[in-house]
Amino acid sequence: MEENHRFGSFSRRMEDAVEVLSVRQENILSNTGRRVAQAVLKRMMVEDHRLDRMQALFEGADPSRILDRGYGIVIKDGLKVSDISQITEGSRLTIVMRDGKVTFTASNIAAERKEQ
Repeated sequence: MEENHRFGSFSRRMEDAVEVLSVRQENILSNTGRRVAQAVLKRMMVEDHRLDRMQALFEGADPSRILDRGYGIVIKDGLKVSDISQITEGSRLTIVMRDGKVTFTASNIAAERKEQ
């Protein structure tokens, strides 16, 4: 009888231990799930911010936005001109502006002297 009592007591203690371990594991799993969700959300926010910055850079470099600010793009033989040395007397040039373009022949070319 005493042996049955000890076995019953041992059995209850084992059930209690299993219950405690089960609750601990559930808490660990729940906390891990929360941390993973927070980490994913934080990463998504960081990447969203990075994409916003990249979009702003691309929009700022958009030629149509540059033309909207009053600048023009000079074209010679289908290529963009970025330096006065690319132009000679009589060169046929096109200036592309926001609302159209104009073609002309270059004359009176004068390079600016850079101070050193």
